Amino acid sequence: KNELNATKVYEAKSYEGRVASLEWRSSQRPPRSFKPAMKRAKRLEFSLRRRGGQELVDAYTDQFKQWLDSGFIRPVKNDEVKHYLFHHPVIRVGHPTTPVRPVINGQSLDPFLRETECDMLRIVDIITQWRQSEKWVTMDLSKAFLRIQMREEDQPYLGIYWGDASYVFNVLPFGLAMSPSWLTANVKEVLRRASEDPHFVGKVLPYMDDLLLLVKDGVDIQVQQRLL
Repeated sequence: KNELNATKVYEAKSYEGRVASLEWRSSQRPPRSFKPAMKRAKRLEFSLRRRGGQELVDAYTDQFKQWLDSGFIRPVKNDEVKHYLFHHPVIRVGHPTTPVRPVINGQSLDPFLRETECDMLRIVDIITQWRQSEKWVTMDLSKAFLRIQMREEDQPYLGIYWGDASYVFNVLPFGLAMSPSWLTANVKEVLRRASEDPHFVGKVLPYMDDLLLLVKDGVDIQVQQRLL
């Protein structure tokens, strides 16, 4: 069987400060969806094996192991999960290190949550300022969404099932409608703190998990990048 080691004790990330929470529309909560999650996992395993053999199944499982080792998810008993999110693979043909990765589908949970707005997605404004800049560099925030801790009481609604075991997210998964707005808030807070450093004179344009650092001529862009 394709099992993850659910008996191992994984240490979840501790976090002091801002945490994300599920903002419910009402007192209504989503169904648990345990049986559909089990059936979907079995179908997914069969589909992966048919397409790429056991090697592709193992590669998909390895992504969950990496999430475990990083403290992004933790193993739980089945009855501790209040709602299971579906996940599906994105197969990256020819990729040397990550031939397949899981993507979380939050459509089953989103209808129960308040709608959120994200003012970071002003791509036209970003392109305009970029074209007017003298020097610039782009930076990617690695696993940006998975760096935001979820409120403990909301974690049971972020369950996933794979390898005959249940897990919950300790962190904000990408795939929820609310995820971009929470990422926006956290990135803005980081940029606000950076702006308080008198040595930081660059301008940062955030777009989702990418940052565009702009500086004027005569400013060492590498120094500004390290400060950020």
